[in-house]
Amino acid sequence: MQYQDAVILSRGSDRAVVLSGKAAPPGQGTVALFTEAALLRDQQGRYQECFKLVCRAVVGLMEQPPHGLSTHLQGSPQDVSLLGLRRLLWSFIRNAEAGLPSSTLLAKTEWHPKLLTNIKKLLVTTEGLYGLKAADKLGNKLAKTGLLDLPLTGAVEEKDRSPGIRVETIHQVKGESIGAVLYVAKKPNVDALLAGTLTEEGRIGYVAVTRARNLFWLAVPHTCLKALRPNLIAAGFEEFPARR
Repeated sequence: MQYQDAVILSRGSDRAVVLSGKAAPPGQGTVALFTEAALLRDQQGRYQECFKLVCRAVVGLMEQPPHGLSTHLQGSPQDVSLLGLRRLLWSFIRNAEAGLPSSTLLAKTEWHPKLLTNIKKLLVTTEGLYGLKAADKLGNKLAKTGLLDLPLTGAVEEKDRSPGIRVETIHQVKGESIGAVLYVAKKPNVDALLAGTLTEEGRIGYVAVTRARNLFWLAVPHTCLKALRPNLIAAGFEEFPARR
């Protein structure tokens, strides 16, 4: 059976990159979140996912932000101040001139300086309007390590993408409804998933399971399948052994 929309989920961005067979977005740390966001927006028009990455990145640049701020911003906050901040961040990703720079710019000498300027202005605004102070040493958090003097758009080639199949982290698909999902997990991820939503890891597993409309596959390491099998079967999973 084929599905028009299918996604492979991984717990962690590094594993997602390996599974997808493509190079990681240029840059390191917070800058890599911004480069990936710019590429998602400009090359694929995936604004919702771009917004989620920008939320994580901007909140990570704040000094002691409220617990769960990034998650609340990505959802549908009822708090008036959060709604205002959410609109501000949406404006930031939609404006390549005053917000998230275009991925067509040279990464090291054009895109990065513009990002620094625009982010600093954004953080001044968020502090003035919402009292959310920027963290110290922003320069260290926004270093241009790993950026080349080439356009960001050269990092991902359209022809290298598998048609109809996406490879993402769980955080990147939160809120989406997808036809078929394959969740590539390790034993601790599976244990937490089966234990329920009392822990953060369990809640992440719940997000993975509930993305699928029609089909959910759980891929576990063969070395721990014997230990996991009874609990997985008891939870309602059906086993389909890997072909050798």
